[in-house]
Amino acid sequence: MSRLRFVTYDPEPAVRKDITPFILPIKTNIVPRQANIVHDAEHRIDRARAYIEKMPPAISGQHGHDAALNVANKLYEFGLTENEAFRVFKEDYNHRCHPEWSDNEMQHKISEAFNKPLNEHGSKLRKNEQSKPDSRQQQSKKVEKRLRLTLSSEVVEKEITWLWCNKIPCGMLSLIAGLAGVGKSFWTVYMTAVITNGWDWPDGSPCERGSVLFFYGEEGIADTYKKRFQANGADQSKIVFLNGIESIDENKGHSEIDVTLEMVAEIEQAVKETAEKTGLFVKMVVIDPISNYWGNTKEDSNTGVRSVLKPLQLLAEKTGVAFVLIQHVGKGEKTYAQQRVLGSTGIVAACRSVWGIFIDPVDKDKRIFAKLKVNCGFNHTAVSYKIVPPDGKVEIVEASIEGLTGDDIESVRKAAQQVSQGRPPKAVAEVMAWLQNFLADGPKPSKVIMKEAKAKSFSKSTLDRAKENLSIKPKKDGMGGWTWELPSPEDTQI
Repeated sequence: MSRLRFVTYDPEPAVRKDITPFILPIKTNIVPRQANIVHDAEHRIDRARAYIEKMPPAISGQHGHDAALNVANKLYEFGLTENEAFRVFKEDYNHRCHPEWSDNEMQHKISEAFNKPLNEHGSKLRKNEQSKPDSRQQQSKKVEKRLRLTLSSEVVEKEITWLWCNKIPCGMLSLIAGLAGVGKSFWTVYMTAVITNGWDWPDGSPCERGSVLFFYGEEGIADTYKKRFQANGADQSKIVFLNGIESIDENKGHSEIDVTLEMVAEIEQAVKETAEKTGLFVKMVVIDPISNYWGNTKEDSNTGVRSVLKPLQLLAEKTGVAFVLIQHVGKGEKTYAQQRVLGSTGIVAACRSVWGIFIDPVDKDKRIFAKLKVNCGFNHTAVSYKIVPPDGKVEIVEASIEGLTGDDIESVRKAAQQVSQGRPPKAVAEVMAWLQNFLADGPKPSKVIMKEAKAKSFSKSTLDRAKENLSIKPKKDGMGGWTWELPSPEDTQI
C-alpha cells in the first residue's frame, strides 16, 4: 500500500491519507496452460535466474506491475513449475524491486502468468507450441485500422479560462524559466499569495480564490518557504506540499518513494486531497524545478520528455488546474530567449504559455517577468518587481509594461555587454531591433540591407555587431548574391 505524503501548515502540521488502490480488470475465459516439462530442473532454473537478472526491476509508479508480470511470464516460458517460479522470483528478483512485493502479491503475479492463454506469451523458447496454431487464434478477427477524422464544423468551441488573464491559463501547462538564483521561487510565492487570498493580479485582472499544491525540491519548507509566504501575506491554510510517497508493506515496513512526473494517477489524487484539505478548489500546481521529477526519463530526450508531459497535459485539462513548471536556463548566447531553457525542446513545445524571469539590465535590483512564448490570448504585458530582504517580500514596480518581451530584454543585455568593448550599447540595440523588424517577413538581399542601413546612418561595424548578436548567417541566393535571414527557434538545438 502506498500513501501520498503531504505537509500543510494551518490548521495541521502534517496529515497523511491513503491513495485509492488501482483495481485491475479480471480476465475471463482463460484456459490454464501446462508448463513445459524439462527433465533437468536445475538447468531450467539456472537459465531462468540468469535471464531475469538482466530484466528491469519493478518500481512503483513506473509500470511496476507490468515489469513484475513480465518476469513471471518469462519464468513460465522457461518451463518452471509455479513453486519453482515463486522461489526464483522471491530469491533472485524481488530484492531489486521498490518496494518489494509481499508473498501474496508475488504468488498472485505467478498465478496470473501461469493461467494466461497461449497467445499472450509468444515466447521463442516454446517453439513446439508456436508451431501448433491454437484454435482460439484461428477464430480471432482481422485487426482493422481506421482513421479518425473530425469536421471543424462539428467541434464545439471552447473558451480559455485564465488563472491570470493573458498570462497563465487554467487546464494547461505553463513554464517559468530563469537563471539559477534569479528569484523564480519568490515569484511563485507571490503568485500563491494572490491566489490563496483572491487578490487582483498586478495588472488589475481578477483572481478567483483557491488553493495551491507545491512540488518542491530545492528549498526547505520550515526555514525558507514558510518565511516567504508570511512576508507576502499568503493564506498558508490553503497551501499544501507534496513531499513524497510512503509505501507501507506488512512484512518490510515503511519505505519512501520519490515523486516523478510519470505518476499521473498519484498527482491527480494529490490534487483531489489538496482540495479536501483546504476546502478550496486547486487553482495552481507548482513543480519546482521540473528537473527533479523526471524519474528515469532523460531531460534532453525529446521523445522521452514529450511522452511524460503529454499525460500531464491531459491531467491539467481534466482537472482545470494551471500546472506551472519551473526550469533553469543556460548562460549561452542564443538568438531567442526561449532557446536558453535547459533540456529538450519538447519542454517549451508542451507548454502553451512560457515566461521568463530576468534581471533588469538597467537596474540589477529589479526583476522582470516577461513573455517568451504564449500561443493563447493577447496583449502579454511584462511586470517589473523587486525582492525585498530579508524574507523576500515581492514589491511590484511596474504592473503592466506594454510590448516588452524576453527577446527584447536579451537584446538589451547583449548590447550592454558591448560597453566593456568600447561600443555604444544603445546603437547596437537600435540596429538589432531594426534588423528584426526588417527581416521579420523573410530573407533580404545583403545589398538591400546595406543600402537601407546606410540611409539610416547605421555604421557598418554596428550593423555587423547586431548581425552577430542575432546569429544571422549570410547565405548564397544561387544567383551570385547573398541574403540575410533571421534563424528560427528550431534552428538552434538546446
